[in-house]
Amino acid sequence: TAAGTSIAIHRPVVEADLRICLGNLELHYFAGYSGGAKAILPGCASRETVNANHAMMIRPEAVAGCLAGNPVREDIEAGAALVGTDFILNVVID
Repeated sequence: TAAGTSIAIHRPVVEADLRICLGNLELHYFAGYSGGAKAILPGCASRETVNANHAMMIRPEAVAGCLAGNPVREDIEAGAALVGTDFILNVVID
């Protein structure tokens, strides 16, 4: 990614004909929000990829509720875009 994260995703996910991601939406304390692309990174990523991504959590821009300019979330989106998703179903728990 632009942040220098080497992206390694579980092979069956990469080779799948169809990628459907399931999850929930809530504030995430350093990725902005949970859900969406987080199903791929960190969800299906190697330990090294996750460690590199999560190392950015100490940056001041990595805060709950912030997507734009959040280095962790931007890295997640970039990594997941390399694999692609066909459909995402997220729920909001009341």
